[in-house]
Amino acid sequence: MNDSLSLIGRVLIALVFLLTVILGSPNAGFLGVLGFSAPGPWSVVARLAEWLIVISLVLGLWTRWGAILGILYVIVATALT
Repeated sequence: MNDSLSLIGRVLIALVFLLTVILGSPNAGFLGVLGFSAPGPWSVVARLAEWLIVISLVLGLWTRWGAILGILYVIVATALT
């Protein structure tokens, strides 16, 4: 029971990051408005980080590191907006 609840929780959290990647946020235009000097590369870095979070949580590979990356991602995104 505990393992299945853990899987469901990981998939639901990963779904939030997956929807963010699919819907195209953060795009270079948004990062440019925030004042980034090179928004294109930072947009790629953000999307790569989101994909790493999704893959680690859904597949159960390095879930602790994926969760830590997700927490850091949310903290940085919150601080920038």
